[in-house]
Amino acid sequence: MQNSRFGSATSLILRIILFAASFGLIAVFAVSMSMWLLVQLDNGGLRTAIRDAFVDGAIVAKSGSLFDLRRGDYLFNDCLILQALLLERDNWRHSIIDSTIYLNDEPCRTLELDVMGERPSTSTYQYSRYMFAARVVSAPLIAVVGIDHAKQFVRALTYFTLLLTALISIRGLARRAQMKARPRTIYSAGLICVAAMLGFYRLEYYSQTLAHGYSELVLAGFLLYSVTFASAGAQDRVPTASIVFGVLTGCFELLTGPALIAVGMAVLMSHCAAPTRPHPCRHAAMAGLGCAAGVLITVLWQQAIISAVSDAKPFYQFITHLAMRLQLHQFLPIPFEPNWATPENLHLYSPRDVVDSMIATLPNLTYKSSIAALIVFGCSAIAVALGPALSRRATRPGCVIAAAVALTLPLWYFAFSNHTVLHSLYMVRMCVLLPICAGISLMFVLAPDSWLASQRPSLQPTRDHGLGFLDADALGGRK
Repeated sequence: MQNSRFGSATSLILRIILFAASFGLIAVFAVSMSMWLLVQLDNGGLRTAIRDAFVDGAIVAKSGSLFDLRRGDYLFNDCLILQALLLERDNWRHSIIDSTIYLNDEPCRTLELDVMGERPSTSTYQYSRYMFAARVVSAPLIAVVGIDHAKQFVRALTYFTLLLTALISIRGLARRAQMKARPRTIYSAGLICVAAMLGFYRLEYYSQTLAHGYSELVLAGFLLYSVTFASAGAQDRVPTASIVFGVLTGCFELLTGPALIAVGMAVLMSHCAAPTRPHPCRHAAMAGLGCAAGVLITVLWQQAIISAVSDAKPFYQFITHLAMRLQLHQFLPIPFEPNWATPENLHLYSPRDVVDSMIATLPNLTYKSSIAALIVFGCSAIAVALGPALSRRATRPGCVIAAAVALTLPLWYFAFSNHTVLHSLYMVRMCVLLPICAGISLMFVLAPDSWLASQRPSLQPTRDHGLGFLDADALGGRK
């Protein structure tokens, strides 16, 4: 029996990796072909739109710490994405598969010089670490409505998705008997995630940025899917939705935190969709594995393709940059040069530096209030720690899973200490996982048993639900 379970788990893991590899390759191919099509169709409209954005103030030369509800809080990566839309178009390897940017610490100022006709004197650099899928999504919007309206559209769509998730969750809690047979925990978890993202994620400053906005939209889209379509599924079923979620996150991720949040959400929402299933921790872990595999394999596919069509340098840069962020470059017996001109990129930070950085930036998530940060995140940490001890046997797996997800936050902070300290301004946004885990843990502590089990729905379709499908189990399937 034990060998059979081990074989079943191994088979499932291999299938997850295979699915992630397939979806990741499709995503990388789609992004590359979209960029090729963009280069063929654009006749200078994007450059004109970017120039107009500088003229009307939608983009400014200053790239960070703006605290601006119109432009966003951090435009450094936004300007890199816009540079990657314009540079080296005559070399398909450097513009379609790869990305080219200017190598300096003032990307917005350099971009302004470029679009105004003053060719910057700084050299260019092949920025191969990320897919920059945001450029192929942004380009059509920018060409049609301009940068300012494109960014506001992305923000509006993100907020609309989150509010729709909240409305469906409230409706599910209030009228569960007339809806698809699903436990109340999935709707409560959806509300908790939405509330945390609206309250402790600085969404108002980042959802309109090109570098962060699409990641936020992917997170919001997964929450909407979870409260609308997610179901228990078979025990050995490949978590396809989590894999697709991870692949999409990998396409837009710039190592700014959404990858960790996505894996945590995949784990939590998978469990909340069916908290009474057999082996709940295993099922949740497989959902998290699927999401993580989707992110990682998508990034690796991109690196492999770039290296195949170009040379080994992009992959070398990827590995050395990753080693730098993990502070492993001091142990590598290979020559290493920082990618940017600032010496801080090679600085080694101690665990105390990491903790001090987190404490100093947490008030950014509570509207500059240190007292509010202490209350929110201190109480969240206590709730997560005490949840497993206070829960009943039926709800303990949910509390344990929430605690495990919360534990990934300090692990990430310390593992990528160089990156989390240098970019603490936006890396601190990952801490939204803590109140999410606390809320879900408290939900399982306080939830009555009736919230955990699915309820057999009526065999009659309900117009109130608005989804237009019936639960297969209620029509004579599994019981």
